[in-house]
Amino acid sequence: MNDTEKFFLQEWQKKDFSDWNESDIREEFITPLLRILGYARDTVYEIIREKSLKLKNPFQRVGRKRIKIDYIPQVRLKRFWIIEAKPGTLKEMEFGDLLQTYLYATHPEVRGRFIVLINGWSIRIYETESFEKWEDTLHICNQDNCFQTFEKLLKILKADSLLDFHRSRLLDTIKENFSIEIDEKKLAYFRRDVGDLLLKMKKIVKKNAIKVTTNEIRTIMEQEKKDLRKMNPKQLLVNMNIPTYPFLPPADEFFERIRSSNTKDQKELLDQLIGYYRGKPHAILRIQALHVLARCLEEKVEPGSGRLLTNIKDMFKDLVLSNISYWNTNELSFALCHLDNTTLRFAKKLAFILYMSPLTEVVVELKKQLSVEDRLKESPSVAKYMIPKIGKWGEILWRDFFGAVSADDIWEGIWLIEYAESLIATIPVSEYPDGNSDLLFFEFYGKQFDMLCYGTNDVLKRHLKGLSSINLSQEVQDFAALEHGEIYKQIPLPKRPPEDWKPSIDKNKNKKIVLLINILLKLKEMGLLKL
Repeated sequence: MNDTEKFFLQEWQKKDFSDWNESDIREEFITPLLRILGYARDTVYEIIREKSLKLKNPFQRVGRKRIKIDYIPQVRLKRFWIIEAKPGTLKEMEFGDLLQTYLYATHPEVRGRFIVLINGWSIRIYETESFEKWEDTLHICNQDNCFQTFEKLLKILKADSLLDFHRSRLLDTIKENFSIEIDEKKLAYFRRDVGDLLLKMKKIVKKNAIKVTTNEIRTIMEQEKKDLRKMNPKQLLVNMNIPTYPFLPPADEFFERIRSSNTKDQKELLDQLIGYYRGKPHAILRIQALHVLARCLEEKVEPGSGRLLTNIKDMFKDLVLSNISYWNTNELSFALCHLDNTTLRFAKKLAFILYMSPLTEVVVELKKQLSVEDRLKESPSVAKYMIPKIGKWGEILWRDFFGAVSADDIWEGIWLIEYAESLIATIPVSEYPDGNSDLLFFEFYGKQFDMLCYGTNDVLKRHLKGLSSINLSQEVQDFAALEHGEIYKQIPLPKRPPEDWKPSIDKNKNKKIVLLINILLKLKEMGLLKL
């Protein structure tokens, strides 16, 4: 038993239930007991409280039309047992209490396998279909012997062990059944039938596991939508500018704000969006912005000219062409597009070197500690915990140079990062274990993949049907028609350093990338790192 369970038993032994009514037993004893057993609201180990059921013949013979069950704990939303609370004014419960609860347990809407009677002094467990008299208990746990008997109660009723207990009972039944068999063929037939059943159940168990995971994902997504609805437009734009989150819910919420606003506010929101994507964002924000503009065109949202807004069709076309050209009409913006690629590419390689081994150990240990249910819900993986590390390093390196006012300074930063990239190129790097993937592909950014070109193509393909009535330029249509394998050829090439270029260490000595380069060179000098 763990410390929480021991504490519960210690508190139990101190209590005097002589003047406790049924309500006291329910709230002050059964409720904490259910927490100990692992049952809770809004989980797959849900508790149905005070369930009211209508009685039909022959149940109405007891002279009542409805019954109310105190507690029906569920295991993965299936009902296995019921609890009936009794007052503590009498230390001994009676057979009539059991018969009454039997009526409840056998109701067609319940079908409880176990009956549990509790009055504070004692917890009595019965198998619904096997008892004949008061003494036919499956288990009794009394206040005075709880430290000796509670562990077996946990095996029978605890949320994460109840199914195992049921299976052990089934095995006992099979053993008892075959202990008097004399025909070996019957045993062989049974073995065949069990094998067939297990094959069928394997598919069902797998389906159940997938359902738990998908339900959790659905819950997370719903919560995310709720959180986004609470954000102001500026917070939404910040969420649209996270390179490690290449998903569209923030953009969809921003569009909903536009659609539900009056004309004046629509202009203001679109002006904010345009100001952000014309500034110094990561590539992902420009893709999110393109999605917002595409939805505006599909839904025919056109508020007219604003401070930066002309008309949405022209803004959409300009954003597409700017994205696929890396904003090359502005030297600073063009350099920043390549800085985004370079920082994320290097950040992933660096994070793999620094964190792959320790994160693998953390995940292995975490999987040991988590229940099967929690493993399916949390889906712990190295990739899941690596992504924030990659994002953090990417942002650190991005902030080193994105504030520069000169394109030359940004190119210098890019070349410094590429120099550091060359220093770590020979360090062995492990791949994600167990076939994990972060699905970000940062390691290919600027080479065989990127966000601006590939993301723009994805948005165009996503909205192609909705935009079919709009006369898009041939250039936009041609880019939308490209297959994924062709897009990398369209990625604009970065400016290359002069042949005599050397790392400007002194000029950029306070930059994080230079500090990292100095550490790498020092480790090489000390013979601790082969570069």
